[in-house]
Amino acid sequence: MKLNRERAIYLAAVSQTLGAAQFGYFGGKSLELLLQSQGLPDSLLVVLMCPAVYVVFTLAGYFVLSERFTRRH
Repeated sequence: MKLNRERAIYLAAVSQTLGAAQFGYFGGKSLELLLQSQGLPDSLLVVLMCPAVYVVFTLAGYFVLSERFTRRH
């Protein structure tokens, strides 16, 4: 799939924003519960998924840019 520069930058920015928003929202709630000494959230899946989803979205953003700008013709 050929991407023009604007679309590649847009997709990378969207993926970074989604990753950061998801990590911030769920990570913040988990940290808040820990600081209030209420223990971890009921679902440890939420805690484990925060870094995983962030990494996936971050790598997707970098992949979009690197595929566009480093492809050999």
